[in-house]
Amino acid sequence: MSTTTSPPILSERARALRVLIVEDAEFVHHLYRVAFRRLGLTNVLHAYDGASGLETLEREGPVDLVIADINMPVMDGVEFLNRVRSHPGWERIHVVVASTEENSGKVAELIAAGATSYFQKPFTLEQIVDVLTKVAESLAQGEKGGRA
Repeated sequence: MSTTTSPPILSERARALRVLIVEDAEFVHHLYRVAFRRLGLTNVLHAYDGASGLETLEREGPVDLVIADINMPVMDGVEFLNRVRSHPGWERIHVVVASTEENSGKVAELIAAGATSYFQKPFTLEQIVDVLTKVAESLAQGEKGGRA
């Protein structure tokens, strides 16, 4: 009898999302890679601070979802979010903030600034599935990036 559990089921629409991870910690990038591979997502880009996240969006074109840390060098997640939200053509991008930040005021500020949602790290595979599912459903209904 096997003790391993099978990964949560993710819809085909959610597996087709184009995702950008903006995170300064290589270990956290590794966790995202493992989670996305397990879920069958293959169109995932990586950036290591807000400035390189913007460069990636400019170079690669808009994505469906950005998962961004708050506390990063060069350009933090707040400035990154403000720049994404003010860029013409990036309105449909869902930006989910993932951080160890526990300050509810900071989280409220990010949501008010246009973050789609927030989850606290360390994250679970189920949290990732929930975010991907909500974003895929929102995009299927033709909604713009804001709250899912």
